[in-house]
Amino acid sequence: EEAVAADPALLERLRTDAPIWVVDPLDGTRNFAAGHGPFGMMVVLVERGELLASGIYLPQSDQMFLAERGQGAFVNGARIPARPPALGTLAGTVYGKYMPKTSAAELEARAQAHRRVPGVICAAHEYTQVALGLKDYVVYYRLLPWDHAPGALIVREAGGLARHPDGCDYDLLDQREPTLLAPDPETWQRARQELFGA
Repeated sequence: EEAVAADPALLERLRTDAPIWVVDPLDGTRNFAAGHGPFGMMVVLVERGELLASGIYLPQSDQMFLAERGQGAFVNGARIPARPPALGTLAGTVYGKYMPKTSAAELEARAQAHRRVPGVICAAHEYTQVALGLKDYVVYYRLLPWDHAPGALIVREAGGLARHPDGCDYDLLDQREPTLLAPDPETWQRARQELFGA
C-alpha cells in the first residue's frame, strides 16, 4: 500500500503474469493511531489477476484467517463452515462515504429497514465478520486492492459472495463500484434486492 502511494504506477504490475504479493501492513490505521481497534494486517497472492491465497491477522483477538483458492477458509486452523441463509431482519453496514451523494442517500434510505451495524473503518475486521457469518452484509464503494482483495478471497472460500449489484464478482482491478459482501448466496440475493432493488 505504501509503495503505491509513493509510485502509483506500481498498480500496473497487477496486470502482468508475474505472481504478486499485495500487502496492507496496517489496516484500520486511524483506529490504531487512536489507541483502539479494530485493526489488522492483510496479504494476498495474485497471479494473472486471480486471487490465489490470502491471510488476515487480527492482533487484538489473536485470530489468523487463511484462504487458498478452492481449498476453503480457516480461522486459527479451523475450517470456517458454510452459514445457512439469514432469517428475519438483515444486519449490516453501508460504507457510503465515497459514493455519489444521490446513490448513497438512496442506499441509506433502503438500509433503514435493516438492523444497522456501525462501521469500524477496518476492512480486515469487516470481511472476517462476514466470513464468520456475524454480519449479513457489508456494502463498499472505493475498492483499493490491498483493502479488499485479501478479504474477498476469504469470504468466497468461506461460502460467501463479494459481488457488484449487477451480479459480477469483485475483481482485483475494480476501482469505484458498489460491492456487496454476504456470508452465503441466498443472503446476498436478499440483500441485493432490499438494498439495490435488483
